[in-house]
Amino acid sequence: MVQLFQRYIPTSSLVDFLVQSMLCLTSFVAVVQVAWWTQLDPTLPSLMGVRAGRALTTVAVLVVVFYLTGYFERRHHLSTSMFVPRLLQAVPMAAITLALLYQFVPTVALSWEVAGSGLLLMTVLMVAWHAVGPTVVARDALSENILLLGDGKLAQQLADRIENVAAWGFELAGYVPISDSEDNDTSRPTTRGIGVPRQVTGSRAWAAPGNAAHARILEFPIPVRINARSLGRLQDLEEIVIEHDIHTIVVALADRRGKLPLAALINAKLRGVSVYDAVDFYERLTGRMLVARMRPSTIIFSEGFSPTRSTRMFKRLLDVSIAVSLLVLTTPVQLLIALSIALTSRGPVLFRQERVGLNGLPFTMLKFRTMRPDAETDGPQWASTNDDRITPIGRFLRKARLDELPQLWNVLAGQMSFVGPRPERPVFVRELRIAIPYYDQRHAIRPGITGWAQMKYPYGASIEETQDKLEFDLYYIKRMSVAFDLTIIFETVRVLLTGKGAR
Repeated sequence: MVQLFQRYIPTSSLVDFLVQSMLCLTSFVAVVQVAWWTQLDPTLPSLMGVRAGRALTTVAVLVVVFYLTGYFERRHHLSTSMFVPRLLQAVPMAAITLALLYQFVPTVALSWEVAGSGLLLMTVLMVAWHAVGPTVVARDALSENILLLGDGKLAQQLADRIENVAAWGFELAGYVPISDSEDNDTSRPTTRGIGVPRQVTGSRAWAAPGNAAHARILEFPIPVRINARSLGRLQDLEEIVIEHDIHTIVVALADRRGKLPLAALINAKLRGVSVYDAVDFYERLTGRMLVARMRPSTIIFSEGFSPTRSTRMFKRLLDVSIAVSLLVLTTPVQLLIALSIALTSRGPVLFRQERVGLNGLPFTMLKFRTMRPDAETDGPQWASTNDDRITPIGRFLRKARLDELPQLWNVLAGQMSFVGPRPERPVFVRELRIAIPYYDQRHAIRPGITGWAQMKYPYGASIEETQDKLEFDLYYIKRMSVAFDLTIIFETVRVLLTGKGAR
């Protein structure tokens, strides 16, 4: 994996992106040069540097458009049925964007004959790459062959994660069994909604004391099944690493005291094999922290979780700059939204609600109202899919994320940041800080309008889903930087264009 802007990117994915970008560049440079030689476009400047500049500008715009449409996502290249629709969406969007660019910035414009020829050649080359690319990026030189040390619950969880991202250049060679005294109860939190009373249901209800069946139910261990093969004995670890060409060893033990073959691990490390603790590897693989397995030392002794004063200062400057710019640009839109809300439903245009912010202090967050005024007569509750409390205009505002625009004033006031964990209501925070370990640590920074968790996880309406989002929030807090913020903002634009994840 390669670390860029605090994110870990599989080597094969980076190679795939660079190759396709080069195909795009090659197409337009070649077409521009041929058009110059053949006089197909007499308006092309005589200076080669100027011609190259126009081609590079066009290519940069195309790469951005293709990224925003999701074309570069590896899952869209796993099959032709997924690749063709994405390509047919990206190319017309690119053509429209170029038309607007050439209209408003004629100094970088190419003629339609040249631009059309470049798009056609680029499309042909990308289709050809789709045919051979998966084989190229799946080569051993670009894949990561992984060995797990351990065969308990933690190893099983990692094996499942590795299988989920196999198409991104990860392969689980197998595991070496080691007895692990881990298995304290690390089960996930309940999936009940926040604010919903606890109820004993299912098998737990049958086993509850007082139930007639209680005396007949005996606890029994559920065997751990790892979806991989055992590669041999621990004492043969060095031979296993060489025989199976292992690139990465992951120590998947909750308690590893006195159990590790230290000499074999040291020799593997010196030969260039990466050795990771399970929590650290999970973080790199998924872009989230493994909260259920974290210890206080994970935060205390980590290199992250402590942004410098300059990082905080530049982050604040970025927040203010974006907030002022968006307020100026969106004022007409906000006035139109306010008028639409006033005309279509009774009640105030703005929705004010107390949320928990920096250092756990409350503040009043602003949004455009998207629900009926009586939406919480039965008490606080989270929004659900197809929530009937949402007004028709509110549904559109949520889908387009336009209901969040008033929070730009919260950013200017210093109560929020543009990027950070989403602020939660005090009534829910009181429950979540008890149910989920390290939940309060998300209040170490200002909450955000957008964030890493919002990009990677669509919504959370239960304790289990909130823990999933917390894993992404803690990853962001650990690695917070201005560069990371910029990538999240760019990703937010892509989500806004696709409308994913709103409720």
